[in-house]
Amino acid sequence: MTHSHINLAQEIIWPRRKRQLAYRLMLSYLSVMALILFWIAGGAPRRIHAGIEAYRKNRALETEFAQSHPDSPDLRKHAEQLQQQLLRDAARIQAISDALPSQPRNPLSALVLLANQPDSHQLYLFSFSQQTRSAPAKILFDLTTPAGKSHTGSLFLDKWNGDPMLTQHFRAITQLQVRRAERLDGPVLITQYEVLSKE
Repeated sequence: MTHSHINLAQEIIWPRRKRQLAYRLMLSYLSVMALILFWIAGGAPRRIHAGIEAYRKNRALETEFAQSHPDSPDLRKHAEQLQQQLLRDAARIQAISDALPSQPRNPLSALVLLANQPDSHQLYLFSFSQQTRSAPAKILFDLTTPAGKSHTGSLFLDKWNGDPMLTQHFRAITQLQVRRAERLDGPVLITQYEVLSKE
């Protein structure tokens, strides 16, 4: 039989140059994968050790909590109860904050001046109010002076307007009225004043 020189694998087998390139690419891939595997394997003991330490600390914390809270040995349940308590407290604080004025006023500085009046002047009435969160606070007060002595309302107004603490927190004071009244120690003049807080 005549030899025909037919190569049936000619289209199946890659050329030598192409086979070398594929071999080198596969070898490079395997080398990179081996390096990655070694890197992961090298960090595994460290992560395992960290996990063991975390487990020990967790067990120690649970044991300490169980000893200090015998009525509630479950740490997670106790933490959930504390979280619920914090949420309730936060809601109460928010409710109080919503009820209070945006800028609460303090009449203490006015009371200090009114308490340090001369003997001839006495604080007869004091009223402090703030209707809404945005409304200014209003102070109404009466001062009494013996009817036989000269009226010193202008001196008091000068003293009020000259106090830097009061001018910082309150607008100019207004004298509303002066009326005469009878008291056990004799007739007096009652002077009524009004002052509004600054915005």
